[in-house]
Amino acid sequence: MPFLVVMFTAVVLIFAVNRAGQEEKESSSLSSSGLSDISGTGISDISGIGISDFLPDDTKGTTDGSGSGASDSTSSASGDSSASGTTDQSTSDTSEEAFSSLGYHYDQLDSSEQEVYSEMLTALQARENHAEVDIIPEDSLMKIFSGILYDHPEIFWIDNSVSFSYSSNVTSDRYEIGFEFTDDVSDIDTQAAAIEAAVSPVVAQIDSIADDYDKVTWIYEYLTKTVTYKAKAENSQNIRSTFLNHETVCAGYSLAFKYLCDRVGIPCVVMTGVAGGDFHEWNVVRVGDDWGYVDVTWGDTDDDFVCTHSYLELTSDEMKRSGHTVTDGYSYPSVTGTGMDYFRRNNLLYGELSTDKLSEIIGEAYNAGKSGVEMKFDSKDHYTSALAAVSDGSANNAIANVYLSSGIFNYQTWYLSYDDLYVIQEIWKN
Repeated sequence: MPFLVVMFTAVVLIFAVNRAGQEEKESSSLSSSGLSDISGTGISDISGIGISDFLPDDTKGTTDGSGSGASDSTSSASGDSSASGTTDQSTSDTSEEAFSSLGYHYDQLDSSEQEVYSEMLTALQARENHAEVDIIPEDSLMKIFSGILYDHPEIFWIDNSVSFSYSSNVTSDRYEIGFEFTDDVSDIDTQAAAIEAAVSPVVAQIDSIADDYDKVTWIYEYLTKTVTYKAKAENSQNIRSTFLNHETVCAGYSLAFKYLCDRVGIPCVVMTGVAGGDFHEWNVVRVGDDWGYVDVTWGDTDDDFVCTHSYLELTSDEMKRSGHTVTDGYSYPSVTGTGMDYFRRNNLLYGELSTDKLSEIIGEAYNAGKSGVEMKFDSKDHYTSALAAVSDGSANNAIANVYLSSGIFNYQTWYLSYDDLYVIQEIWKN
């Protein structure tokens, strides 16, 4: 009897998307002289992380800073950028609703991709290590997988540092997706409980803040002040590194920022691309009708007690000037106005300042009990002029006089400068 032989062809592809890389840091400079011990610390906060394959690991931003005391200083400034002046209101190409309940990235997919997204998400939420989905192009599958992780930081048991695979055969129109979890399923509940215990009091504090913009600012400051950037941090590609270990890289910062925003009902999106010449991850967040870009990683300086608001609520032009370029295949809001600008909203945006006025502003901040002051300028020329006065020490006359009149002769002042964003941060400590 003749018989029919049916041959099946199986294809198995494994995507390993790893954002873990090597950290690079530039050394800092230190100089001191003048009245007893008036020292200036030049600070460079430049650390980068490479990747393998599709999604980025991380890079910390370039902070070109230098410091000066009352009678001596070191100076450093680099980079060049150009930008138009500011406008009065934030605008963006956004609809009334920020995005659907499934997520911002889900909304950008076509109907067939959305179906696969939903099936993969359902499996992951059920903590199943496999899912059956319709066959779609390979690049769409990778894009969907990353979109799920961007939209759902609460799914911490799988991340882009591990692999997923899919298989198919010629007689089927379905893929079998296999997920590689970072934990045993039996440990997920314990880890989830630990995260909730750590996050609940934080969320309660955020909820106590009335204004949504202030909530976003608080979340940004909280993460920059309680988390340390560490290239080889454990679980750095998910929120455990941030909330449980308080050490992470850009993935942990950006996912945690979205997670907290999600918990208090503020629309927030995670994206990946290239920044400062390396692969990176950051956010865009919406308050009312306005969007603003946020890079928590670059806001976290090397000083434990200092963060910069330079990377809080930026326009699209400012993100471009600071070297951020999206490469993840998704589209994001075009923010053309400055209604979300932190410095404008807090009266820290300046035009042309004389050296005396600059010195007065710094002195007033010191007398108010602050450990530093940040100033943003409305043009490159005004920024460059102010930076020259800060770097040569002439802008520190007021604070130096306060110290000396108080009988304090041992103190430090230094500054961080952000050439692409026209921001100067003066810091002091005795």
